[in-house]
Amino acid sequence: SGNITCAQSCLSVDLDIFVPDDQSPGGRKMLGKMKLQEGPYVIMIPENFGLLILEAFVDFDANGPGVGDLMGVYEGNPIPIAGSSVLDVNLSLDVSMDGKMPMQAPGQP
Repeated sequence: SGNITCAQSCLSVDLDIFVPDDQSPGGRKMLGKMKLQEGPYVIMIPENFGLLILEAFVDFDANGPGVGDLMGVYEGNPIPIAGSSVLDVNLSLDVSMDGKMPMQAPGQP
């Protein structure tokens, strides 16, 4: 669980869920997408699932994430999903000036 905050007003946030995968482009494989609102959120994942990567964006012009859209990643990616609840998975979405998702150093939180 965590909180999604937007740098400007946003009604619909796309939360993309990935797993690390060395064989896939970008080193990750997409599992799915959730449509959420700004604020608190909860995702139910099976215990001992493994690692997850979370990225979020707001597509203001409905043409996919790009310049001027809000984007953000969880700074602790990848998230280890083990036998207990994972809390404070917060994402802060800011305006992308280059149209690219912000990156963070790979590693474990």
